[in-house]
Amino acid sequence: METNHLNNSNYKQLLQKFHKTNTGVILAIDAKNNSKTSINQKLQTHSNAHLQSGKQFRYIILPSDGQDRSITPINKKMRNRINKLTQDNKDVSLSKRLHECSTEIDEENDYFSKTRQMAERVIKLIPQKSSTLSVKEQAVPLQSELGRTWSQKNKDMNEASIDKSLKEDILQEMHQIRQDQIKICKHLGSFMRTFINLLLKSSTNECKMFILWLKHFLDERDLRYRLDKSECHFAEASFRIDHLCREMGQIYEAVFSSKTRNTKLKKLKKQLPMITARLLLLGLPFEIMDGDTANVPITWVRAVLMNLKDIIGDKKFLTISVLGIQGSDTSTLLNTMFGLQFAVNPKRCTRGVLMQLVPVDDNFPFEWVLVIYTEGVRTLELGHHENKQNNELATFVIGLGDIVVVNIKGEYTDKVNYVLQISVHAFKFTKDSMCEKQSCVFVHHNVPAIDANDKVHGRQKFVEIWDDITKKAVDKANIAEINSFNHVIEFDREKSVWYFSDLWLGHHSMCHDNPSYSENVANVKNAIMFGLSKKQTNYLTVTGTISRIENLWNRVLKNDFVFKFQS
Repeated sequence: METNHLNNSNYKQLLQKFHKTNTGVILAIDAKNNSKTSINQKLQTHSNAHLQSGKQFRYIILPSDGQDRSITPINKKMRNRINKLTQDNKDVSLSKRLHECSTEIDEENDYFSKTRQMAERVIKLIPQKSSTLSVKEQAVPLQSELGRTWSQKNKDMNEASIDKSLKEDILQEMHQIRQDQIKICKHLGSFMRTFINLLLKSSTNECKMFILWLKHFLDERDLRYRLDKSECHFAEASFRIDHLCREMGQIYEAVFSSKTRNTKLKKLKKQLPMITARLLLLGLPFEIMDGDTANVPITWVRAVLMNLKDIIGDKKFLTISVLGIQGSDTSTLLNTMFGLQFAVNPKRCTRGVLMQLVPVDDNFPFEWVLVIYTEGVRTLELGHHENKQNNELATFVIGLGDIVVVNIKGEYTDKVNYVLQISVHAFKFTKDSMCEKQSCVFVHHNVPAIDANDKVHGRQKFVEIWDDITKKAVDKANIAEINSFNHVIEFDREKSVWYFSDLWLGHHSMCHDNPSYSENVANVKNAIMFGLSKKQTNYLTVTGTISRIENLWNRVLKNDFVFKFQS
């Protein structure tokens, strides 16, 4: 503040309000037009006038005598002043401070308070890890060993080379697993039972706030496990909202396949896809490929999307598939591009495949953008199944999209080449199987800003790499008619490759945000929405999307993904 404001009545009232909840106040004084003697007298007079209040003032002189000061000594003095004022203070929560300032707090509103209590009620029911069972095995038992075994049996049964007699044995084993799951469903634990009941009883607004509170508390719980550096331990201990939604899918598929006459279970079978479709419309991502087993619960996905159709009608979708390597900040890209809320966590990537709906205005020939997303390629957790599951994952994601965005971070490393090889196979596979027109975009970020000439060279290099990878891929498959990537999918190297710097510039604690990042992402979005989308002649409806998912997954199951790549 300027020195002439020290005696201003409005400023005095403001300072009095500050004193109500603060031990002291630090004033940064702009005294550029005052001499040192003059400013010292004014500050002494101001300080004496407030001694009776029992509060303290600390002053920091910015410019004085017409001279500016360096920011470094100002920062040092500011820290010293803060330390002196706060060294004897007890910690006071922000909400209590706001309450003392007569500020309205959302958490004290009945609506927020009620939904918070609902979430806390669910959190308290999370079982503790025992000597024999993990938290997940107790809280969401259907997706644990039983669910993993069933998923693997389902893949084994669909292998092209399987013997007919062996197939019958596998079907019997799968049936028995479902029967075991039904026994659990009949005596559903208090954790899942309470979660489902609260969702059913909540209004639309309460449901949304309840989920937000629950995500918040689960994330807080998740943070406590980050101290352990072991990835395996972290994956086991981590427990998030998607595990609850995945368990609802397991319950539905078990009940659906069992043909049970149990009235409660039959009612639950009707309610679960309705709940999930509602959550999808509220902005919660819907997992269509299980991140732990790389399995698509096709019966569950169909039921949820049919309920979605009942709610919004058989609307048209523009489907945008986004594929990223682990740690490529694909969540950040999508959150910026479409205003989504995918989790941004340096310790965890999206292992499965998620879908999320984005409404659009009437200027487009489609009503919704359907975002299909994964960042799970080449994750540490996949172990020796890495190649097979990576190929299934990439093929499934790429095959679902009208427009495919391949997100690449950094220079051309082995990991980048790996995902490019997978993508070529996936594009070729979906071209042969789906017979749909696709477009693709490559977002190459976390690279230094480059001028126009460098971009031309960079794009040329990019195309050469793609052509080389394509040729190697088709040579292995003995395909003679394909010589370049352009033969696999329509691709414009001038409009389909984007280079820009990452969101954060610098390293670790010294990094700062990149002001051009959002602008660059907006340019990519506009190129997709107002450019590539216009090349589409047909848009799949909800019904068509269900058929595409089913057909693609069935073809993925019946193909042996055993490509061996050099990394």
